[in-house]
Amino acid sequence: MILSLTDYQRRLAEHRIMFDHPLAPDVEEALRRASLACAENGKKETDLIELFCGLYLHYRREMSSHFSGDFDAY
Repeated sequence: MILSLTDYQRRLAEHRIMFDHPLAPDVEEALRRASLACAENGKKETDLIELFCGLYLHYRREMSSHFSGDFDAY
């Protein structure tokens, strides 16, 4: 079932997407770092490993208490 939005609903949705951040700030920053790193390295997609790497870059101390070692080994 396809629903079409009214002009008002579309403008409201665009405003929310542009100005209201649906993610927590720390996850948003990690996703930004991960997607930037992927773009700089020529990857077309950002997967879960890159997201965790972005979290680790931003929150090294907090993440290192939960994860250690090689991600590929898991």
